[in-house]
Amino acid sequence: MVIQAAGFFGLKINVDKTKLMTSLYPPSNMNLTIQGRKIVEVQQLKYLVVILDRKGNTKLDLIAKLNKGRMKYRSLMKIWSSNQISIPLKIRLFKILIFSSLFYGIETWKDTKQESKKMQTFVNKCLRYITKTFYPYNTTNYNLWSRCDTFPIYRLGEYRKIEVLGHILRQAPNNLVYQALFITPLDESSHSWFGRLNRSLSGIGLSWDFIQRASSDRKTYKIVLRLIYEHLTNNC
Repeated sequence: MVIQAAGFFGLKINVDKTKLMTSLYPPSNMNLTIQGRKIVEVQQLKYLVVILDRKGNTKLDLIAKLNKGRMKYRSLMKIWSSNQISIPLKIRLFKILIFSSLFYGIETWKDTKQESKKMQTFVNKCLRYITKTFYPYNTTNYNLWSRCDTFPIYRLGEYRKIEVLGHILRQAPNNLVYQALFITPLDESSHSWFGRLNRSLSGIGLSWDFIQRASSDRKTYKIVLRLIYEHLTNNC
């Protein structure tokens, strides 16, 4: 059945690379076979460079991204230490080459303060080296972020969540992603992705009703996102 369904869309399943993971805990011990071969059930797997966990934990994924970011940053030390490249260009390169991999999928992260703090420390050290902000010409992290046109990681996560929210709300009500957003009632979702997002909106003075109305028009929502970005940058 699975092979036939995949073949209908021109796809071919690689059984050797296929793993089974459910959100049930403890493990469900499902007996899934493809072409007579049993598919191994795992507690975590890697999908599109993101490490997925049965319980939805993002700790391992954050650690892997941090290690990857450190290696990438060190491999480009000639650029960061060069006197022939301007600081604004170095900052742009840092955002393109390091940020893109370090914060991939940040809109899905849980509130893991310890790992986020490690990431923030790493980013701050990198930006201080790139901008040559050393003792005695020291400055606060807030001034550093303002100079580099960025904001703290937790703020970046809030912005990305609000950004992707517009795409979800424009989907049809029968869309699975749209339905997943409201799988938990608002008054019971304090610890869910939806609940944390709702708290973030309240923290910057926006209501859920306003976001729903604004998201219906793409151009309007882009204006709202730009204003949110400016607000977060100026109030980090």
